[in-house]
Amino acid sequence: MYLARSLALARRSEDRWREYKCLTWLATLHFEMARYADMHARCEELRSVAARIGEETPFVDALQALAALMTADDAADEALESALARLRAADDKSYLAYALNSAASFYCRAGRMEQVRLHASEALTVAAKIRRRCEIAIAKALLSAAANSSSAPEIDDDCRASIALEDFSARARAVLRHPPEPARRVPTAAPTPGLQT
Repeated sequence: MYLARSLALARRSEDRWREYKCLTWLATLHFEMARYADMHARCEELRSVAARIGEETPFVDALQALAALMTADDAADEALESALARLRAADDKSYLAYALNSAASFYCRAGRMEQVRLHASEALTVAAKIRRRCEIAIAKALLSAAANSSSAPEIDDDCRASIALEDFSARARAVLRHPPEPARRVPTAAPTPGLQT
């Protein structure tokens, strides 16, 4: 793997900034592949390198909170919102848009449409400011899925026309071609006692 080789070269030359960037990409790659144990290991290495070069690690916090969300950790929502707040404070728009879209994608699959709209809307705003086309397209696809959660999600023509472009990431193409399916809520046969409608 080229990233692993790049990391080894950065370490050999004691280039801490490149080591930091390689570890960030590797942690993100492991997150996207749902290899959370590997992701956590890279995140710990990343924290160590970041401390040596005086870098903050709000994106590491966000990745770990997102992984907790994916694995149904009860405290994940709170940890995610805390990590997102730190990304906002650091004004790290690129990683903020990525984390917001990742959260929105999870919430879409979980059927939590208000959370999808909240996170994807902010991702769209943030990504538009820095012209991150992939994150813009993902946010639009997720917002479309939330708007059409009772039927198959539709993607606007601007996004659909861009699917074939080579400069879209594999992650963006996957979301555009197959948006997350919102979970279908199963109606209960009788009202739950004590709940008011």
